[in-house]
Amino acid sequence: MSDKHQWYHLIAEQDRVVVDAAAEWLRPVPWQWFVTLTFPWDVRSETADARLGQWLDIIERSLRTRVCFVAGKERNPRHLGMEVPWHFHLLVTSMVDLPKELLEDSWRRLVSYRTRHRKDDGPIGGSLAAEHVLQAVDHKNDSAVVESYSDNRLGPEYCLKSINNCSGDWTFRWIELFNPKIKQTSCPTHSKVRTRARFAAQRAEIGRASMTVSGITQGLPPRAGRHG
Repeated sequence: MSDKHQWYHLIAEQDRVVVDAAAEWLRPVPWQWFVTLTFPWDVRSETADARLGQWLDIIERSLRTRVCFVAGKERNPRHLGMEVPWHFHLLVTSMVDLPKELLEDSWRRLVSYRTRHRKDDGPIGGSLAAEHVLQAVDHKNDSAVVESYSDNRLGPEYCLKSINNCSGDWTFRWIELFNPKIKQTSCPTHSKVRTRARFAAQRAEIGRASMTVSGITQGLPPRAGRHG
């Protein structure tokens, strides 16, 4: 994403109001990465959505945790000038650190020539175990660019810059679990209650593990060879 933010001022003023409001809604989430995902072929909209879902499924299965994300899907049709196929700009986070290599390599494998012609609803995500995802891939393929969110503070605006464009779309998942400012309904469904209970249990488990490791580290004797 450009550091000069010219793109932001190209958004129509009436659309910028909507973009800014949605961005403020997303900003309290502790985002880890700003991600751009592209395709090496002129992908159909339905195929793009399917690949994104498979990519997220690989990450969640590999790390055994939920991945919170917001994704802006964009394209530029030929009749509007230079044609740009469907691609995604995303913000992602989780309760655990999301490895940059996992995000990049899993996407590159999904859009490689070998997997391109598989059925969109096939078991691509489920069949790629974590150890296989991180096998050698062609790193000249720049179809996945993963950047620190701290270096892309207008990431929410950039993801949603085409929110009012007929050649754009957006989707999100688990925002309500990771955004501390979202108030919960007073009459949640049983599914919502179970989801929140599992989320709270995993967060507590991660917190206990972190405290245990910290306690063990602090309780260790001085390293050999160190003298007071």
